[in-house]
Amino acid sequence: MNEITERLKADYDAVAYESEPQPLSHPNRLAVVAAMRGLAAAPTNNCKVLEIGCASGGNLIPMAEQLPGSRFVGFDLSPRQIEVGSGVIGELGLTNVELRTQDLMEFPDDGSTFDYIIAHGLYSWVPEVVRRQLMQVCQKHLSPNGVAYISYNTFPGWRTRGIIRDMMLFHGRGVASPDQRAAKGREIVQFISERTPEGNYYRDMMKDLHGSFGEHSDSYLLHELIAAVNEPLHFWEFVEQAKGNGLAYLGDADNLADIRTMLSVPVREMLSKMTTDEVARDQYVDFLINRSFRRSVLCRAEEVIAGPGSAASAIRSMHIAGNPAEAPAGTNANGQPVFQFGVGRHSIKVSDPQPIAVFRRLRQAWPSAVPFSELMSVVLGQSPRGSDEGKLAELFAEAIDFWYALGLVELWIRPLETIASSAGEYPRTTRFIRWQATHHRSITTLRHMRIKMDELLRQILPLLDGKRNRNALASELVRQREAAGAARTDNPWPTHDPLKLKQMIDTVLNGLVAASVLVNG
Repeated sequence: MNEITERLKADYDAVAYESEPQPLSHPNRLAVVAAMRGLAAAPTNNCKVLEIGCASGGNLIPMAEQLPGSRFVGFDLSPRQIEVGSGVIGELGLTNVELRTQDLMEFPDDGSTFDYIIAHGLYSWVPEVVRRQLMQVCQKHLSPNGVAYISYNTFPGWRTRGIIRDMMLFHGRGVASPDQRAAKGREIVQFISERTPEGNYYRDMMKDLHGSFGEHSDSYLLHELIAAVNEPLHFWEFVEQAKGNGLAYLGDADNLADIRTMLSVPVREMLSKMTTDEVARDQYVDFLINRSFRRSVLCRAEEVIAGPGSAASAIRSMHIAGNPAEAPAGTNANGQPVFQFGVGRHSIKVSDPQPIAVFRRLRQAWPSAVPFSELMSVVLGQSPRGSDEGKLAELFAEAIDFWYALGLVELWIRPLETIASSAGEYPRTTRFIRWQATHHRSITTLRHMRIKMDELLRQILPLLDGKRNRNALASELVRQREAAGAARTDNPWPTHDPLKLKQMIDTVLNGLVAASVLVNG
């Protein structure tokens, strides 16, 4: 055990884990999952959050900045990553977040409780005794209505990846350097994908896997595919392990994993005949779609959990946001115009004036969220006089539940008070985003999403401190260009043309509003 722990610690110190925001672990997302099952989790603006395996805080720090009334604690085995993250916290002046170097096996049993516990990228990558300890920490340290997020690799999908892992470990055996192990891993996968005899499924599979490797960093390969430990399991096994530790399964953090959007009606009907047990049904779904990764949400077993039918009821107290693309899609059999909202699999075609009006109201309000009651007024405005309002509200909540599963809308427990709906005279973003703009290749939006920066954003984001209007922004961009001189050739701002420069500034600021990067005030 100590040998494995030291190996894990050494690898994470040598090649840092890419510490990024995990949108599905955000307290709002977890509170939504809980509410949809009848569990009222703690208010997201006044809660305590623990992240186990927090790396350098890339997930926790933006949460803490966005929710100043809440308290955040993270710990990790790697001193190097904790040092980096603590330095950022100090630089930003945040007082509601703390990162610690700590071994999960030594987590103090001091009676402390947390409303949300997050363990992303940990469960499948630690020995069995540590997995049991993780479950025990969740059981002992969750508040009465607390929820835990745990991600893990699953069968059957990971069996294919296991083939890759085995060959990478074999080819890199005896190699001490993490960087060299990653290089050897890439080398063997490329060799197999190019030299396997043609005309069989295995070659095609290997070529596909090799192609996907170009998207992944050495950090991903080391800490995912060739980590010292990687133990996938079936979904049903995970639920049984949770149950054995006094925890109950609430649902999946990924709303896009809904069977209504993944499987046809005939297949769903066949599943309902095969079993009435939710866990068994979801395991059959994993078999059908070859799922390789899950993000499960748990609570303490003694909490009362309502059935799935409670989702529509919970939605009535929520705020809804959405900005699905709109496009004409012909006419229906009655000659009414049809519109498509969304793209590809995550889209819906409608001719009914009620959903059309709702989607347009959401698009108009974006990036803000609209209370259910306000959207209900839109529905009533498109309904015949004398309609049963109670029945309409029930049907509308069910429709929103389905749109949420399609990824067309977001659900929020609270209004999005901090996200700016316009750039204003003095545009401002957060201190953390301004810090990221000078230290990273990506930023974390106020929706806890990661977006990559181009050179335009890299240059303007550090200036958005709420003290500069557009004229001041233009002057500063011109000054920076002149200071850089001819040596800098990557400046995309038309600083030689004042009119074009101001137009581009407006365009970029409007894009930042739509991307939920600017803050109110």
